[in-house]
Amino acid sequence: MFRARLRSVLGDHSGAADDIARAVPLIPPEAELRVELARYYDYYDQPSEAVRQWELWLSHRPGDADQRMGLNERCWLRARRGMELPLALHDCQRAAALPGSTPAPFDSLGWTQLRIGDLVAAKAAFDASLGMKADHVWSLYGRGLTALKAGDAQAAERDLRAARLLKPAIGTEVREAGFEVPDGVE
Repeated sequence: MFRARLRSVLGDHSGAADDIARAVPLIPPEAELRVELARYYDYYDQPSEAVRQWELWLSHRPGDADQRMGLNERCWLRARRGMELPLALHDCQRAAALPGSTPAPFDSLGWTQLRIGDLVAAKAAFDASLGMKADHVWSLYGRGLTALKAGDAQAAERDLRAARLLKPAIGTEVREAGFEVPDGVE
């Protein structure tokens, strides 16, 4: 895996992919390397393989804190790519329900609900995230887009402006992550 990382950093993506293909069968399902592999496959536009790596890794994490992170990341992967949205929703809900939750699963849940078109549930999830961290930029922006879609221009402008004050390029980041940002809204 070290050589694959080095090749990737040096721009030899096909060489890195070859090294990874040889290494994957040797890596135990529960190994932390599965997390790195999931992120690698997502980065190199192989989301189905990324999901498979998360599934292998998560199957060995029943109920621990790592499970929350893994469920959230798998939900986020699916939500960003608009794939398997019912499964994304299930992952986010499970992650958010685990004890000691953080804003991240609620944020991911909000984006998943927004992608599905359930504006009431999206707003509730973003509200929950912002209740834990009032300056969570992605949740502010997501809640603003939700309000915009719901026809509440005043709430939309308030949240979108607050998000842009915290991170001026948030609209570009959201669009690059795979979500729709209406023309004229940045």
